[in-house]
Amino acid sequence: MQADIRRLGATAHPDQYFGTCGDLLTGEVWVLRVPGGGFDQAVLDGVPHFGVTLHFQDVAAPREHFVELATRITETDRDYWAAKGVTIREVRVAEDGTGVSVSTDQADAARADILARYGAEVIEVRPVR
Repeated sequence: MQADIRRLGATAHPDQYFGTCGDLLTGEVWVLRVPGGGFDQAVLDGVPHFGVTLHFQDVAAPREHFVELATRITETDRDYWAAKGVTIREVRVAEDGTGVSVSTDQADAARADILARYGAEVIEVRPVR
């Protein structure tokens, strides 16, 4: 069922879809999405969910938005950060839809600059471990 929701979200509602997570023991699935539009109803109408409780969880932006931000940080702005002596090692999209986490060797020194450039969608700047 989660695969069906992912497929529906990615193909028909990419402007709303973020992700899913489920609990097999309780028979619950959470659909993380930007509220509004027709995605919720499309899931209810188009994805069989007998015996499963669906929960719709609000997120600020669709997954694609955060993937684009991660790409901007790691690829588009690579030279910008290199000129400042900052090596961005990894950017991960948070699975709860809250933003991205940036890993760099220069986390303490670069944190303020990274947050200033990308704003609150960067939820964490952490050292590489």
